[in-house]
Amino acid sequence: MRFHRLWQTGAAGILMVAGTAAAQVPGYGGGMGGAGGAGSYRRSVDPTRKLPTANQLEGPPIPDFFIDRFALDSVQAEKYRVLYDSFMDATVAIRDSAKAARSAIDGARQAGDQLSARVYVPVLQLLGDSLAKADDRFDNHLKSFLSSSQVKSYKKWRDEERRREHADDKPEPTSSDPNTQP
Repeated sequence: MRFHRLWQTGAAGILMVAGTAAAQVPGYGGGMGGAGGAGSYRRSVDPTRKLPTANQLEGPPIPDFFIDRFALDSVQAEKYRVLYDSFMDATVAIRDSAKAARSAIDGARQAGDQLSARVYVPVLQLLGDSLAKADDRFDNHLKSFLSSSQVKSYKKWRDEERRREHADDKPEPTSSDPNTQP
């Protein structure tokens, strides 16, 4: 019973932090029209929707990787570094809250406590939605200093990474045929 109460208290704490974090990020989910309160998250919960992956919670590619991968010149590289740093600073509270919710879900599932894991799902979905919107705005800012071919290459790479992450989430199909090799 004490363990269940601890999980409920932790969930309430994350909900408070999530609301506070979203409110602290103007232009990235905070302010008017932002993430909303408890009533709005309840309406937006979809149990069939995939949760954000750990990689998605990390944010856009780090500057050194991005600059090398997409062949940025020195001016573009500096603009990317500034954009990346300001973006990561602006979304750090939301990312940290989302990582904590993800960790709580994973921990509860490993402990076999599906009920406690379900408590955190709407929290992670809410935070994931805020981060997805912020990530989209980040991607749109890239268009102001990258060439169209660089943007296209980046989007292709990003989409392939997302497909690979979601493919890793799918369980391997099992066959009931005893003659099938594993």
